[in-house]
Amino acid sequence: MAAPTPAYTITGSARGAVLTWTLSGTTRKGAGASPLRISLPGLAGGTYNLDAAQSPGGAKARRVVRVDVTPPTISVRQPV
Repeated sequence: MAAPTPAYTITGSARGAVLTWTLSGTTRKGAGASPLRISLPGLAGGTYNLDAAQSPGGAKARRVVRVDVTPPTISVRQPV
């Protein structure tokens, strides 16, 4: 079974700006100074929203995270 680990770098409008983030459908969240690197290991298959906000200034951003852990199917046609 696949075990993807999506990772993102969130960059604010200024180096050192405080960023917060949440991942919909989970309890995952965090905060830190820009640029902020986050890793999302162990996500179940599905679609999530990664929401980030900057303070001060209130700028917000959203990234859709799609995780597909369905294994591929393989059919051997040749040799018969």
